[in-house]
Amino acid sequence: MLDSILQQFASGDSSGLPHEQAVSHVSRMLEQAPQEHALGALSDAVTGMDSGTFGNSVTSAAQNLGPEQRGQLGSLLQSVMGGGGAGNPSDLSPQELGSLATQAHQTNPSGLVGMLGSALSGGNLGGMSLGGLGGTGGGGFSTGSGSGLLSLLGNPMVRQVGMNLAQRMLSGGRSSL
Repeated sequence: MLDSILQQFASGDSSGLPHEQAVSHVSRMLEQAPQEHALGALSDAVTGMDSGTFGNSVTSAAQNLGPEQRGQLGSLLQSVMGGGGAGNPSDLSPQELGSLATQAHQTNPSGLVGMLGSALSGGNLGGMSLGGLGGTGGGGFSTGSGSGLLSLLGNPMVRQVGMNLAQRMLSGGRSSL
């Protein structure tokens, strides 16, 4: 099963998957991948995507989030921007989250990669638990890790992470992009 998922993403043939299934498949790959492959794939996806596309992906995903999830995502993005920000992150609209994501991508892509990597691996940022974003709290990629965060990032980002991760896993860690 994992082999067919890897082949599907590595070939770029994941566009027909519904969002939930893409998130599930990429989460499964994250569970099986060495941490350096997962973080490398995430870094490649963030740095390979233009800021507007990343922001639009977040805006699209945020349309389906409740206030708590929007707040967690807003806090994460505000942290990338150096903290602070306009008011309560839970009050940010999907469009405002997308704009914040675009700004974070433009001004601090390495910080964005670091924060997302920490969230995917169950990190804790400044006392803010990222468990609600899909982290495990244990600092590693275990069952279910990453699916919450991935669903917050929207389809283009999920598919790009999946493609990069599949290529890394199939090539033994060397990105073929």
